[in-house]
Amino acid sequence: MVSFPMEKSIGGYVLRVKQFANGSMNIIFITDEDKELELHYVSDAPSKGELGKEIAHVLARTLDGEIWADITFDDSGIATSVELESGYENEFEESEQ
Repeated sequence: MVSFPMEKSIGGYVLRVKQFANGSMNIIFITDEDKELELHYVSDAPSKGELGKEIAHVLARTLDGEIWADITFDDSGIATSVELESGYENEFEESEQ
């Protein structure tokens, strides 16, 4: 399992979320290359490889759905945005071909 994405953006699905009593969160993310990434949110200011609060919570809400997420990181490795897309739409497009 990789703990920090080296790319400027990654795409995939949320596999598992662990929420801690102190507000911290671990999110296991499966990329389009079937790699597992462990992403973290801590209540302090985010540092390299960590998610901000809003991005972590948006990702956590996609756990039980077919939601494709693209996460973008800045040059220091901090997640700056997340874009969501229905995974069902992708499956529909593939079945039409």
